[in-house]
Amino acid sequence: MKKLKLLTVLFLALIGLAMPAYALVGANFAYSTVGANFTSTASTMNMANGDGTKFPATGNFEIVIYSASCASASSCGNREILTINRSSGDTFNIVSRGNENTTTPATWYQGDKVIESITFGQIAPYLNATAPTLAQIPVSNGSIYVPQTMSGDATLNSAGAIVVTKTNGVAFVPSATIDTTNATNISAGTLANARLGSLGTCITGNVVNGVNAGGVLNCVGAATGTVTSVGLSMPTDFSVTGSPVTTAGTLTVARASQTANYFLAAPNGTAGVPSYRAIALADLPPLYVGTVDLTTQAANITYTTIYTPTATGFYRASCWVEETQAATTSSTMPSCAIDFTTGDGGSSTGGTLTSTSTANVVGTWSQGALVFYAKTGVAIQYNTAGYASSGATAMQYAIHIRLEKM
Repeated sequence: MKKLKLLTVLFLALIGLAMPAYALVGANFAYSTVGANFTSTASTMNMANGDGTKFPATGNFEIVIYSASCASASSCGNREILTINRSSGDTFNIVSRGNENTTTPATWYQGDKVIESITFGQIAPYLNATAPTLAQIPVSNGSIYVPQTMSGDATLNSAGAIVVTKTNGVAFVPSATIDTTNATNISAGTLANARLGSLGTCITGNVVNGVNAGGVLNCVGAATGTVTSVGLSMPTDFSVTGSPVTTAGTLTVARASQTANYFLAAPNGTAGVPSYRAIALADLPPLYVGTVDLTTQAANITYTTIYTPTATGFYRASCWVEETQAATTSSTMPSCAIDFTTGDGGSSTGGTLTSTSTANVVGTWSQGALVFYAKTGVAIQYNTAGYASSGATAMQYAIHIRLEKM
């Protein structure tokens, strides 16, 4: 135990001479015995029942295990240095084995002795008076602060923290937008060039556009130009408000009022720039589902399909018959008829639209129309009947039919 105390005093003295203010932590009088056998491949070990609290509760630390039959670790041939940390209760996680060239036995047995000890490997980095890195300083419960004098732009407070008061030799100036201990913590406003330090500066004519991942200012060319006013011109069927914009504003476009019942369309019958005009017949889709236009007919026309309905509904057939050539002696201009199937009863029926004529005079005509309710999928047909002609020259006629879906 005297040797351990002497080694501890020597270690603290070396730290005070060779290193700045860092914390050395540990647990005093941490000793126990192995609570249960564990092998060289085990990942955990147990202290004797209830002894877990003697050792640090958090962080890694080193222990020495040696045989129960030995009076001390220094005189024992079977000994090992391990790095462990506390898991819970008396159970500890094994971080590393056989530290500092010690030998890992096949098994440590219940009752073998355990102590937390400062080892040569822990103090070796400080023996040449070179400042250690933070990673070389063991951390445990309990703290020792070694005073160290600091000057210039940085001071060391009583808690062991370094407080910096300047950046690049320029003192911090408290303000609403700049944190006095962190020159980069700026939520708004500007930062003078003297405060930028290693961030760098932009050349004349360029402006700052953030800071890149390497901590250097991004510089971009400043906006230049001579535009002082922006306006918007639209066709006459639109109205524009907010034009021109000279500083800031919004250009708004809306439809202008037009003559009632006019619509936007290209010129009637030709290509061109659209404008608002009245609707024309050519703008409408076809009005008829079936048409017939025959001339120079010199006989009756048998039943011929004009249209097959795709839906049951109302239809209107209009027929015009006109004599175009008179017979030498006499003639009869035929009548025009429509045949269909009724939409509800499915009866095949028809109607005569025009009458016959025996005038035998060119230009004689007859016309008529019939509204009916026809069945889907059954053809609507037309025919002529009553034709007669006498003499060397036969009578001829023309027939025109229009069938509308109503």
